[in-house]
Amino acid sequence: MAHIELSSKNYFHNLDVISKQIGSKDKLSVVLKDNAYGHGLVQIAKLSYQYGIKKAVVRSREEALEIKDLFEEILIFNPASNEDDEFIYSINSSLDLDSIKAKNIALKINTGMNRNGISCDEFEKIINIIIKKKLNLKSIFTHFSDADSNNNNFETQLKTWQEFKQKARKLLKQNNIQNVAFHSQNSAATFRVHTDDDMVRCGIAIYGYSNPSLKPVLSLYAKKTNEINLKQNESVGYSSIFVASKNMTISTYDIGYADGIFRFDGSQDIKTADNESFLGICSMDYISVESTEDEICVFNNAEYLASKFNTISYEVLVKLSPNLTRIIETSEQL
Repeated sequence: MAHIELSSKNYFHNLDVISKQIGSKDKLSVVLKDNAYGHGLVQIAKLSYQYGIKKAVVRSREEALEIKDLFEEILIFNPASNEDDEFIYSINSSLDLDSIKAKNIALKINTGMNRNGISCDEFEKIINIIIKKKLNLKSIFTHFSDADSNNNNFETQLKTWQEFKQKARKLLKQNNIQNVAFHSQNSAATFRVHTDDDMVRCGIAIYGYSNPSLKPVLSLYAKKTNEINLKQNESVGYSSIFVASKNMTISTYDIGYADGIFRFDGSQDIKTADNESFLGICSMDYISVESTEDEICVFNNAEYLASKFNTISYEVLVKLSPNLTRIIETSEQL
């Protein structure tokens, strides 16, 4: 069956690189939202626990519940919750404060991305609401829009954040609100600047992307279901897009766009990790490849496929179906 293999060796290597960059693994919060960027929430959480990571970020309470025993602190980006539990819920607007039932919160500040978050000017008003509602403010954070871009937006946003932190710390001290962590750096920002933040949130970097020193963790494999001797001028697949220019042996493999890979239409020159050509159109459950191997590695670097479909590695990874079996390479241990 088609499956995903996760390299624990590469994952631990990435955590080593990031920990060295930020000074300590204790400052690292691993971003495991959306099934750990397609890698497998529970699998990556267990590897993180094995390495000694204490903090994680997820999208929903449902994700947090799956890994709650593996981390000391879990931040949930989606604030919608009617539960008062141990998780930390992101407050993305003043409306969230009106409805949230949880006591532990993290306050998101809009410093220029303009997607969500409290404006800097609202901060004092929001702090007063937090005090009145007796909420436990665990952290304050922002998100950079252009940390991986060569423009001035990142520097402008970073300056806004640094100035905000000064004012925020003063206001927190005046109100005797203690032990509030500040964090802003995503993967790209982690390798771009050093700050006095208390922690960093790394997503794509832990999976092996955003910096040349990192190694991809995920490889996608498919099994052969059939082998066909294709004669010259015979075609394969829907719409007969691929026509053999010579007699050749090809194979069908058990993966398709239902499993989350992109539906190539035969116009792209796409190859497997071992340089075998994909032939014709990708079907829902099958692909045809110029190979006779019993198993092929569909890809082991998402950036390659991303370049073929004019997208980003994030999308290639996160689209992978949760129904695909995910296997941690057990021969590689910390």
